[in-house]
Amino acid sequence: MKKNKHCIRLKSGKEIYANGGIVGISKKLDIFYGHDGCIDVDESYKNPRYGDITKDEAKEIAEITIKRWVKFLKKVNKHIEETKLKQLS
Repeated sequence: MKKNKHCIRLKSGKEIYANGGIVGISKKLDIFYGHDGCIDVDESYKNPRYGDITKDEAKEIAEITIKRWVKFLKKVNKHIEETKLKQLS
């Protein structure tokens, strides 16, 4: 299957639409894609644009997103350390 930058592919092969591959989370723990789309975690939700997100799929999306944030944090920390080293030289 062709890679789509606007979807997140789950282990099952199911693709969840996420504009630009962006997934976010609100203070109320609602998950969103892109800048204004909501991903509903209710298993009875039947809107094909958002996909029928099960609780297991929501967990997988959370794990994917956490990995991205950890990778980003490592990148930021590396930049901070490199900046400190340059200042010491």
